[in-house]
Amino acid sequence: MALSNPPESDMQERVFAFLANGAHPEVRRIDTHGASVFLEGRRALKIKRAVRFPFLDYSTLEKRKAACEEEIRINRPTAPQIYHRVVAVTQNEDGSFEIDGSGTPVEYAIEMRRFDERQTFDYLAAARPIDPVLVDAAAEAIAAYHTSAPIAAAEPWIVSIPGIIKGNTKPFREAACFPAEQIDNLERTSLAALTRLRSLLQQRGAHGFVRRCHGDLHLANIVLIDRQPVLFDAIEFDPLIASTDVLYDLAFTIMDFLKFGRPAEANALFNRYLLLTPLENLDGLAALPLFMSMRAAIRAHVMLARIKRNSRDQSEIMQSASAYFDLARSVIDPPPPALVAIGGLSGTGKSLAARALAPAVLPRPGAVVLRTDVLRKQLFRIKETDRLPESAYTAGVN
Repeated sequence: MALSNPPESDMQERVFAFLANGAHPEVRRIDTHGASVFLEGRRALKIKRAVRFPFLDYSTLEKRKAACEEEIRINRPTAPQIYHRVVAVTQNEDGSFEIDGSGTPVEYAIEMRRFDERQTFDYLAAARPIDPVLVDAAAEAIAAYHTSAPIAAAEPWIVSIPGIIKGNTKPFREAACFPAEQIDNLERTSLAALTRLRSLLQQRGAHGFVRRCHGDLHLANIVLIDRQPVLFDAIEFDPLIASTDVLYDLAFTIMDFLKFGRPAEANALFNRYLLLTPLENLDGLAALPLFMSMRAAIRAHVMLARIKRNSRDQSEIMQSASAYFDLARSVIDPPPPALVAIGGLSGTGKSLAARALAPAVLPRPGAVVLRTDVLRKQLFRIKETDRLPESAYTAGVN
């Protein structure tokens, strides 16, 4: 439940009214549970709403300023094109407001460059297949993010998982829009999967695969700027929520591609990421069904919350919530894995055939494409484009 401080909320509503009537003839306002964004010309101003949830607290001006500064710190390294600075909204003695004026600060905003909303990956995925080059570039951006992310303690993340699962179940039951049996089965199956995987997750934590990740890496938080995928809007309000297994972070993007009916993109992103990260990530793939299911359930939960705030598009939002819920149910109980071997002479199209077949091989997001020439180079810890010495092809190595 959201709580607010009435004096803070009253002042904030006055600030919002001021921003909604800005100098630009058309100001567009976008509201989420924790922020309001005002789009004006080439600029966007993002203000933390004066609310307090169990997982975040923006109830005072000081806390909102600190959250704005933290969002800049977290997001600017990967999205300097978007994130500019924290700016004060000030009030003059006559009661009027200014942006970055000389009066008393009464609110703080993140000043951002406005990008083309039609270039976010969710918009692109809904419209048409995405260029494989861009999918590879997105995988490379995610892999680079994870490589540079600080290592975090694994146990708090593992301990939090039951709460995440049950935290999705509660709003599903309250909304009463999905069959109760399906809701109960999803929770039961998810918790059983966690029990099976706990030792694997602990092992991955010991090997440094739990990091301070993006935390909210669905397709709407990846945007094309100058033909390059840019990751933005990483979680800033709670480092614990963002400190997870890197495959859980990746699972959000993969899952969203599947929801938008883009299995080829999901599989291509999956494989490119694995190629760029340590081979030990292959051992973590047993956890991917649980991770994708949790991410899909979270999105279903978010969609149901949007229905309460939006009276115009309820049918469309409910359709999206149902799609995410169905996806959460389908991926949590995958079929047994299969092995498909492709052989042939050099240059006969083995890799091309493998990439074409991989998205259709269950379980989702499809097969891991393993190429012996690439694996050989990975084992010798050199780049895919580097030449191996003759010693790498001895009978013993083979």
